[in-house]
Amino acid sequence: MLKSKSPKNWFRAYLNLGLIRKVLGQPRLHPCTQGTDSVFIDPWGDVYACNVRNDLYMGNLREQTWEVIYNGELAKEIRKKVAVCPQNCWMVSSAKTAIRSHIHPKIPKIKVFYWVFINKLKVMLGLRVKFEKYINYNNVQKDESIIKREYYLEKSVKKVLQPSKSLKYIQLKEYFNK
Repeated sequence: MLKSKSPKNWFRAYLNLGLIRKVLGQPRLHPCTQGTDSVFIDPWGDVYACNVRNDLYMGNLREQTWEVIYNGELAKEIRKKVAVCPQNCWMVSSAKTAIRSHIHPKIPKIKVFYWVFINKLKVMLGLRVKFEKYINYNNVQKDESIIKREYYLEKSVKKVLQPSKSLKYIQLKEYFNK
C-alpha cells in the first residue's frame, strides 16, 4: 500500500497496522471516539454510541431531540464506558474517526501523518519498513473480556417472523414497504 501512488492507500496502510494489532490482541493505536465523533442510528431512531455494542444505547430521536441525546447525562456515562471498552475494535468507521485531527476533520492527527510520511519516504528510498517496531509479533493476546456475540451458524433456531404490526414497523407509517 505504501508503494502505491495514492495517498488514500498510504493511510490505509496505517489502518491495516491497527488491524494487525487488533487481530493479535494488542491495544488500539488510538482511543475509541465512538459516541463523541460518531454514533450509530438505527432505522427506528435509536441512537447507539457504536454499532458493535448494543448496550451503549443513548436515546431515541422520536422521543428526544438530538441535543438532549448527545449532550445528556446518559451520553456522558456512555462515553465513559466507551473510554474503557474492552472490545478493542478497529474498523474503518471507528478507526477513521479516531485518527482524524480535532483541528480539521479532513486531515489526520500529527502522529498518523508522521507515520505515513516517514514510511512512505522509506519505501520511496528502497528501505524496509520495520513493522516489528510498531507490532510485537511475539505478544499474541487472547482477550477473554471481549463481549462475544451469539451466532447461529451451527444452531437450529426456530424462525420467528416479526409481525408488520410490531411497534417498530408501526412507527414507520407511510414509509413501510414503499
